[in-house]
Amino acid sequence: MDPSTAGQLRVIRKVVTVTGAADIPAWLFGGWGLDARVGRITREHGDVEFWVERIHAERSKAVLVGAGAAALTTQPPEEACEFTWDDVPLRCATYGAGQLVLFSHCCVPCLLAGWVQRARL
Repeated sequence: MDPSTAGQLRVIRKVVTVTGAADIPAWLFGGWGLDARVGRITREHGDVEFWVERIHAERSKAVLVGAGAAALTTQPPEEACEFTWDDVPLRCATYGAGQLVLFSHCCVPCLLAGWVQRARL
């Protein structure tokens, strides 16, 4: 496994752990979400993306920063927060109640965190 993929998997595990401990539902999406959905790594990825419900946006930002992520000011806070964590680009986009169903084809609830452990290889 190349170092970039290994680093991204570590960040996914950290986000799952931190948001789970704070009782913040988070959904892995984008390329990594699809990989989790099919149960294997299909390609290299440029970043890691999660969805969090808008009501948890500020708290998720606070707990991620508290755990070591560096927040960037590149996005409107009502839409997303971008971070770097251990040199891995990370994005937490927000959604309103009822919106996530639109993205269900590429989102995986972090309750499936066991997939991340298996993907470590």
